[in-house]
Amino acid sequence: MSFVNPKWFERFPRTITKAVTWRSWMMVTNSVIGWIVSGDPWKGLTIGLMALVINSTLYILHAVSYTHLRAH
Repeated sequence: MSFVNPKWFERFPRTITKAVTWRSWMMVTNSVIGWIVSGDPWKGLTIGLMALVINSTLYILHAVSYTHLRAH
């Protein structure tokens, strides 16, 4: 067992990559739903982009906090 790099430890670039790929799928979904609800593709895209920025930031903060807590 390695105490330097345990199995549950995740490096920051991997966290960023996971956030970007997951949020990309969610941006498309949110944009389409926003378009359907509003009837305007630009409003749908705006909703999708806002959700992308907000939720990616929250995910990264959560992942880094979780990794930090597990390290102590």
